[in-house]
Amino acid sequence: MSKQPTQNEWRVIQRAEKVWEEAQATYMMPEDITFVFRLVGNRTMRKEAPNKKRPPPSGMAMYNAETKTATVFINREAIKQNPEWVRDDVVPHEIAHVICFMYPHLGVGHDEGWQEVSKRLVGTGKVT
Repeated sequence: MSKQPTQNEWRVIQRAEKVWEEAQATYMMPEDITFVFRLVGNRTMRKEAPNKKRPPPSGMAMYNAETKTATVFINREAIKQNPEWVRDDVVPHEIAHVICFMYPHLGVGHDEGWQEVSKRLVGTGKVT
């Protein structure tokens, strides 16, 4: 049973949908890409990105070329702590990763190319 999104979580979801649409248009992505957006807790984030020395990440992105699925995970705890930052920076940050996973010639990791993709999606291009 999934938890109903809070008002701030709905704003993040709406922002993700808008940024994804902008990314599709900007990077002329194929229409058969499935975009999955998941709000998750600290436990799931820790399982997906285990690193005991750091706190759970605020967001994470994956792209599966075989299934043509782009998945963005956003940590509900981060939304509780700073909803505007998650909406305005983390969402474009993670979608920029998806774009770069799909098109590695644009950028890798948090390099200058990735930063440009993030900024083009109206993110800050900052790593953290």
